Amino acid sequence: MRIYPSLTVDAEFASLGASGFTGTLNDRQFAFLRNAGLTGSLPDMLKAYFDNPYADALAAYDVTKANSYVLTSGAVSTLTDLGPNGYSLTQTSAVDRPTIGTMSDSSTAMVFTSTEEWVYTDSATLAQLVNNATTSDFVMTTTFELSTLGAAQVLCSWTNPASNTDECYIGLSTTNKLRIYREVLTTTSQAIDSTTVPFTATNTPYTVTVSANGGVVNAWVNGVQVISSQTWNVTVPTISASRFVIGSRDQTSDTFGFEGKMNSLVIRRN
Repeated sequence: MRIYPSLTVDAEFASLGASGFTGTLNDRQFAFLRNAGLTGSLPDMLKAYFDNPYADALAAYDVTKANSYVLTSGAVSTLTDLGPNGYSLTQTSAVDRPTIGTMSDSSTAMVFTSTEEWVYTDSATLAQLVNNATTSDFVMTTTFELSTLGAAQVLCSWTNPASNTDECYIGLSTTNKLRIYREVLTTTSQAIDSTTVPFTATNTPYTVTVSANGGVVNAWVNGVQVISSQTWNVTVPTISASRFVIGSRDQTSDTFGFEGKMNSLVIRRN
């Protein structure tokens, strides 16, 4: 049994290593689960972890679960945080709300169709998570599918709506590569792209995992590592984000969003 079922054994081994855990895969799993506050044997901790998979999450959004969202006039007005911290995402503007549908595997998903739809929180712990690239410490995993290819897209972002300048996002480039992007004052930016083109089809589920620790980022798509130990704390070491967003980047200096369906996005500390 693995902590990240969407990853291959080798990818989980590497991901846990990037989070600072050492030894065999079982050693790393054991240390990860103890770090999450669980006790007992490895099988017992794994069972407890999967019985309540978001108990250790910084924030967890999963519309395949019960009581995970609130609909207002048929659209998502609240995306409920299923973790312990209560960082639920909201959208007060009716025209900016995603709807609910299903992905190609029949799982429930939020539906995003343009640059208009997004949900957000200004809770400081989550909204400022990536402000210092050297001390940023998280693993983000999301499962989604695309409605279009060849367009710049955003899965999630950290922005500054007050200045309309600083931002960080995880998304796709126009060449269908995974992109991790940081920008400050619209003058200095850094784009870290995957070494391969992992997104090749629409209406196909993809699981992306991004790990940031000690100024270094790693990323996997469907269990295959596509970004390996890239520094992101040199060109743009700090930003002043104050909002976390799933979906559109319309509220920042650029106006592209996400066109597709997403059923989950979970952020944990390394």
